Amino acid sequence: MLGPDGEARFLHDHGPLLGLGLPHPVATVHETAPGTRLVLITDGLVEVRTEHLDHSLAEFSAAAPAGPAELTELRDALLPAFGEDQDDDIALLAVRLA
Repeated sequence: MLGPDGEARFLHDHGPLLGLGLPHPVATVHETAPGTRLVLITDGLVEVRTEHLDHSLAEFSAAAPAGPAELTELRDALLPAFGEDQDDDIALLAVRLA
């Protein structure tokens, strides 16, 4: 989650993988300010088999708020920066919250 002030933070709420038919936890609410950007990614975008995942996530959390403010431009900056030569599936969804 990228706040309008440029602060990046990870949301740690999670449940089972989608499509498995397992029960999901109760929904969690996060207060957000107008203009907050939510960037959802699969692990394939940041996971590098020769590096610890925490290192890749730290790089991503530094690059995302430093990227362009417009969602399309942010996507176009993040995908090639992290998605080159990946062996896993990659998905990225970026939305601006009102």
